[in-house]
Amino acid sequence: MITRVTSKNYGMKQTETTKLVRAFLVFRYTHVVPFLNLNPKEEDGLDRAQRKCIKLYLGLAVSTSNERLMALGVRNTTRQLVDAQRITQQVHLTTMTETDRVILNRLDINPRPRC
Repeated sequence: MITRVTSKNYGMKQTETTKLVRAFLVFRYTHVVPFLNLNPKEEDGLDRAQRKCIKLYLGLAVSTSNERLMALGVRNTTRQLVDAQRITQQVHLTTMTETDRVILNRLDINPRPRC
């Protein structure tokens, strides 16, 4: 999809492509993935798809080293994104109401105190 909308002769420019890719990745990785029970193979598949998507939108070759891509700091792993979202959600629930704390207790989650 990204290659179709970012062709050199016509299509979206870099800024619009950046917005599209970031919106897709941010939505998918913060609203869907944290609530799935993924095994390591599925997480690796999501990481692969994310790396490919980022390489395409940055205009890098598919053969670009993954270590160099990580060194750029333009992406996080699936595990990092999932953990960050879960921690954020837990902190958000602890600062809300008594009902939120009851929900966390039913799920056997010990909320982290707000810093």
